[in-house]
Amino acid sequence: MEILVIQAASMNKQEIFQLFEAVPVEEETTILSAAYGTKDSIPFRIEEWSWDGIQGKTVIVHSEHCPALISTEEDLKSKFDIRGATTFKTVGQYYFLNYDFSF
Repeated sequence: MEILVIQAASMNKQEIFQLFEAVPVEEETTILSAAYGTKDSIPFRIEEWSWDGIQGKTVIVHSEHCPALISTEEDLKSKFDIRGATTFKTVGQYYFLNYDFSF
């Protein structure tokens, strides 16, 4: 797995890694790469993954570090400038926005 760190102004890279160390991974999903950073002071993790012949990307944000106005699929699509088909779910303290699917 390739890991890329985007330096965050408000958090050091270790703090960002720790924030996302408990991110669950669905069974049979392979994480191909991960990148970490902040956007408008919101720490995030972006993963590239493969599952059952499908490849895609996911932007993950921690709910405790998200403003109240950033908590839905449309909010995250807008914040991270994501277009096209997406899926969204909340698992524990994390918001997951899946996008850029290829089959």
